[in-house]
Amino acid sequence: MAKKNEKNKPTPQPSHPAVARRIYTNAFVCQYAIREQSTNSTNVLTAFRIVDLHTIEIPPVPANTIIVLPTLAVDLVVQFRSETAQTFDVVVTTIRPDDQEVAPASFPAQSTQGGVFGAILSVRVTLDFKVEGLYWFDVFVDDELATRVPLLIKHIRTDHS
Repeated sequence: MAKKNEKNKPTPQPSHPAVARRIYTNAFVCQYAIREQSTNSTNVLTAFRIVDLHTIEIPPVPANTIIVLPTLAVDLVVQFRSETAQTFDVVVTTIRPDDQEVAPASFPAQSTQGGVFGAILSVRVTLDFKVEGLYWFDVFVDDELATRVPLLIKHIRTDHS
């Protein structure tokens, strides 16, 4: 028998078609991630310095001077889980603060085995510091938006007078 939720409607169970095909996701941005193969043939991922804000100091420069800013490389880590074994396609798109979309990256034929046996995708992303503001990483599973992850890039102007 299905459990009841707050509105006294049955909550779908794992065998229910609406749940059986569902892919659950969670995601974050980190400075870098290391993937290693463990002795029992499962992937182990270690994430370092989980971030949602990155600042860069910009020194004062004379007028009409071109300043070259470094790029920022981060890892977007996305975890996938499902009730039953699934195979699915993933597309990651970066949306810049000026609403420009960076070319999407495709990751076809990702798969989970169900339950705790999911999949972890780690994508190295390089951002240009010239555009300050809120970046969004949109993760699509089989052409449907699964999650969005924000990263704020802030410029801090320093004054060395």
